[in-house]
Amino acid sequence: MKYLCSFSLITLLFSISSCHKEPKPLNLPQGLEVIASKDNATNICFDCENQVVIYLNTDKLSLHALSEVYGWADTKEKYPAVSFIFYLSGKDKEKIKQGLSNLHFPFPVLYDPFYSFFQLNKLDTVSLDNKNLLPFLIKNHQVKGLAQIGIIDLFHQQLEESINEN
Repeated sequence: MKYLCSFSLITLLFSISSCHKEPKPLNLPQGLEVIASKDNATNICFDCENQVVIYLNTDKLSLHALSEVYGWADTKEKYPAVSFIFYLSGKDKEKIKQGLSNLHFPFPVLYDPFYSFFQLNKLDTVSLDNKNLLPFLIKNHQVKGLAQIGIIDLFHQQLEESINEN
């Protein structure tokens, strides 16, 4: 099952990476409840130059994409210059909090019960079959493309290139 989930995530990320349009800014709602990280951090940098913004609909998908399998703790340590912003939508906040705790997730997340990030950015118009997990790579508030979070080496390469880009 674990391999099927990983394969599905990788397939999804490859398929959405082929969609290439002009860079545009994402609207990042900031007035949402913050669920603290495993070390009780709650600060999120909305103005940082380098960002990864991830939307996850927990009513449709599990938290597997946030599991330790994807090396989030190592990524956080290796790329302190990158702001990681997670929007988690779903009806069951306690289930999300418990799941993040069980995963020892190293980043704070924004709890978005009314799908404001999804609606504000009109993500229903994205030409993808699966719109429940959308990871964006952002440079200077412009979408550079989709972050390849399912393939750690490729994801880290994307982060390196983004950080070193002028």
